[in-house]
Amino acid sequence: MRLLDPVARRYARALFGAAEEREGLEAVADGLDAVAGWLRAEAQARWLLSAPMVPIVEKQALVVRLFESRVHPLICDLLELLLEKRRYGLLEDVREAFRALLDERQGLQRVRVTSAVALPEDLAGRLRSALAARTGKRVILEPRLDPRLIGGLRVQIEDEVIEHSVQKTLENLRATLQGAELGGARG
Repeated sequence: MRLLDPVARRYARALFGAAEEREGLEAVADGLDAVAGWLRAEAQARWLLSAPMVPIVEKQALVVRLFESRVHPLICDLLELLLEKRRYGLLEDVREAFRALLDERQGLQRVRVTSAVALPEDLAGRLRSALAARTGKRVILEPRLDPRLIGGLRVQIEDEVIEHSVQKTLENLRATLQGAELGGARG
């Protein structure tokens, strides 16, 4: 959950509209996830698609060869367009924005929950229920581990961060102590 490029959001909305017309929202979302995952794992393909010295038509032909029979045709169209407009680097943001649009349509809310240790299932269930009551949506928790938190949680719902961690408490205490003027004589 990070700030997405506004241009990527426009591409995602256009793709969403086209996928909706073809009744392929889930297929496109799954295909975007698969393509993005594959490209993250394949450094050579990533380099080739972003290399300025490789002609765009060769990149587009590669995309068609790689994905045409594996994913929804709209994804190949998107990849070809991104390459043509020299915006291939937006693919991950387009994927995230598309997924967010689909989640909204389905009444889902993804929430990143960062903790020092894995949350026990009973606590995760209570947290999911509380967040569902707060958002009015079905909540999908996306757990992350960060031992620096020491204890407690950091919950991120879209751009809002709710921090109840030992790390944050210590940081606030440190800032208070550093900013406090200590009593006593100066001289």
